[in-house]
Amino acid sequence: MKFMVENLGLLDKAEFEIGDLTIICGENNSGKTYAVYAFYGFWRLFFETLNDVIAKHNDSFIQKDKSIVIKKKQFIRIYNNLKIEIKECYKGDLARVLGGSVDNYKDAEFELDFKLLDFKNIFNQQNLLFNTYEKDENIIFDYSDKEYSAVMANKYLILFLSQLIDKPRNIEIISVERTGVDMFYNELNLNKNSLLAGLAQADEKTLFRDINNYMKKTMSLYPLPIIDNIETINLRENISIDKSFILKEQNDEILELLWQVVGGKYIISESGIQFAQGAKKKITANCKVVDIQQASSSVKSLFLLDLYIRSKAQKGDILIIDEPELNLHPKNQILLARLLVMLVNAGIKIFISTHSDYIIREFSSCICLKNVSDENLKNLKEYAKQMQLDANKLKAYQTIKNKDKITAKSVKITQEDGIFMDTFNEVINEQNRIQDKIYEQILKSQS
Repeated sequence: MKFMVENLGLLDKAEFEIGDLTIICGENNSGKTYAVYAFYGFWRLFFETLNDVIAKHNDSFIQKDKSIVIKKKQFIRIYNNLKIEIKECYKGDLARVLGGSVDNYKDAEFELDFKLLDFKNIFNQQNLLFNTYEKDENIIFDYSDKEYSAVMANKYLILFLSQLIDKPRNIEIISVERTGVDMFYNELNLNKNSLLAGLAQADEKTLFRDINNYMKKTMSLYPLPIIDNIETINLRENISIDKSFILKEQNDEILELLWQVVGGKYIISESGIQFAQGAKKKITANCKVVDIQQASSSVKSLFLLDLYIRSKAQKGDILIIDEPELNLHPKNQILLARLLVMLVNAGIKIFISTHSDYIIREFSSCICLKNVSDENLKNLKEYAKQMQLDANKLKAYQTIKNKDKITAKSVKITQEDGIFMDTFNEVINEQNRIQDKIYEQILKSQS
């Protein structure tokens, strides 16, 4: 799965391929977050975009009794142009995904080269939605044995057509603004409720205009990933009831490493979120419990990841984390890198943007760890077999500033040596060079 961006924020042009683990590195203000958010928004709004595409062809789908009929030639035409039409429809949503006004993205391009499945495979296959078959040069979606209304049938038609596209089971994002979301979700809800109260008292003659103006204003305030993170916090109590496949399968190695990174247990209730320092499964008298607003910045930063791993994760997901190292001590950055590798090996695709040399170096260690035999792996107490990473599963990119242009280049990865990410090496070498010069001057000063 590849995607291309052009004139997106500060990023002039770049192409990325998604692996089981995908990394984007680079300097500040080089467009990494824009690229990550745009990819997230594509799949997050996928069904809405597909709905817009199908709506353009409503006249081609004819309702007949309890079937929907379309000429085969017309269906093939729609099928062949699906990628182009989805791209065009999604471009109109970039402002909603990234925040800001539509004018900011008038020259932006986003194109995702997803895989289209052979539409012929849908024929004569009974499924939960339709029995689909070809007859008299028509394609017929028959729901005669279902009690669907015509309106519902059209909605299910969109769901059915989406099965022709190879897509992730689910996509989740943890934005770089996550600590602010944890801190101020009550205030954000209070502001929303105050606004609704104000609109309730507004003049009926201007009510719709006021609502429309407010929606235009607020829609541009926050990128979609932040809005979705706020929604997750608001629904935390219902979400926490569910169990992820990691919890259901009792993957103790992942859960143990998660606890080491987090350092305690989150307590979720209707009134808010608390953190019990040092607690694992049970909260004892020795555990200090604080509201999340009073907890450390790392505790705030890790809440959404903990909630995802325990309650939301499913095999086939794509999990995006913008700057996973946020507020973490180098020791915890290393542990987090191992945790992400374990999630990859468990069946979750991970996509991150990062500035952390510790995380990149630990990914490299996990790649090299693949060369260690099971017998010798026992001598490395810090590691488990689930932390071995196949280099072929990883794609890495580095944003490059060249004069007034920002692009991205693919980074070399080998099973023997790991990731060759020179964006950090250049800085480290320069820092070492400057330190040597300082010591040289110290020696001269003392002589």
